[in-house]
Amino acid sequence: MDRLSEAGGGIISLGSHILKRSQMHGLGFSELTLALIVGFLTVLPFWKMLGKAGYHPAWSLVVFVPIVNVIALYIFAFSYWPNLNQTKK
Repeated sequence: MDRLSEAGGGIISLGSHILKRSQMHGLGFSELTLALIVGFLTVLPFWKMLGKAGYHPAWSLVVFVPIVNVIALYIFAFSYWPNLNQTKK
């Protein structure tokens, strides 16, 4: 009963879940566009902050990796910032 079986009329049964074929489409253009915009708006401030702190800005891409993003946040917050000494001189 848990196996994927195809019933008549374009309906797929997966265990106790029944889906119409029209509900099984992937991401459309609008969803992908929104995901790209949200991703860009998420990375942009981290990109600028890490660059100003003296780290390579590409480290901002870590925000998309679960658990690693929280660890990286603490590492960057409590570690030595390379550009800190340049501003004190």
